[in-house]
Amino acid sequence: MDARHRKPESLHTMTDAMDFEKLNARDPKIKFGFTKELLEAGRKEPGKLHSYLPSFFQMAEHSNAIIRWTGVRLIGFLSAKMTEVQVDAILPVLLKLLHGGRLTDSNHSIFALGQLALFHPRLRESVFKELLLLEKDHFPTEECTRIAVGKVIEALLPLADEVKGQPDVVDFVQRALSSTRKSTAAKAAVLWKRLQAASKTS
Repeated sequence: MDARHRKPESLHTMTDAMDFEKLNARDPKIKFGFTKELLEAGRKEPGKLHSYLPSFFQMAEHSNAIIRWTGVRLIGFLSAKMTEVQVDAILPVLLKLLHGGRLTDSNHSIFALGQLALFHPRLRESVFKELLLLEKDHFPTEECTRIAVGKVIEALLPLADEVKGQPDVVDFVQRALSSTRKSTAAKAAVLWKRLQAASKTS
């Protein structure tokens, strides 16, 4: 059959045939093509990937940055279905990446931690504390810090009702409102409005 008329491979088939040995391939097209495949599956139907969670945990500690970021992102996608034991196992890894001073590691970790806080309420207090501490971490440049702050704002947006009235969060958002990075200031403005609206309805 002509490839142009071939039906696209179903997600079910993709996830049933995951070959993690591709991550060891010398050919970058094979290695990183597989990471794209994983991310596509994670975004569309994360439930089909739950059995691969131990592999994603290993990826989150991989020496290759792209593989590491893929693993962390997938942990975020699968966070709703993770057990408390699994959450406790991966949390130290995510926190290490969060505060490691490497912007992209931090950004992906912020996403995963935000998702864990969203679906595992017992983590919220400790995760919020760690996310706010990111502002004091040592990144290569001040602009990196401003970018990371914007990612924290994104992670807090779905949890506005949970953080309303918390002085440390309020102070964090107020500082972000005056960020010289326009996108970060804009994100802070959105969260600020949500915090104010949530406070009025409480």
